[in-house]
Amino acid sequence: MVAIFLKEELSMKKGRILQVDDDELVRITLGNLLRKHGHHVVSAADGFEAFEIFRNECDLFDIVLTDLCMPRRDDGLRLCEKIKEISNIPVILISGTFGLSGDLIVSGGIFDGFIQKPIIFDELFLQLERFSL
Repeated sequence: MVAIFLKEELSMKKGRILQVDDDELVRITLGNLLRKHGHHVVSAADGFEAFEIFRNECDLFDIVLTDLCMPRRDDGLRLCEKIKEISNIPVILISGTFGLSGDLIVSGGIFDGFIQKPIIFDELFLQLERFSL
């Protein structure tokens, strides 16, 4: 589920985003909104597909937005670990799993940011703005 509250005043650089979520509605909705705000977005349905895209074209992206729980063998955590082995690109976790603490996730040193689902778009913009996007 994606909740949207747009804050037009935020001035962001237009970024190149790899978006990863197994929920097609989230991929489409979030991708379209990011594109509407000028970002270039490539979407993947799971961590395996995302890592294949990233490994072959890592220089094309400024940031990765990934869901935590996804099918196949590579969930968001494993994807982030694999990406961090080859790049220092920021990875923001987006999750609907209740009980996760964003502070703990970020302080654990794996993810660079955390957004709880349902997504409040202003929070996403603020996270992107932290990385000059």
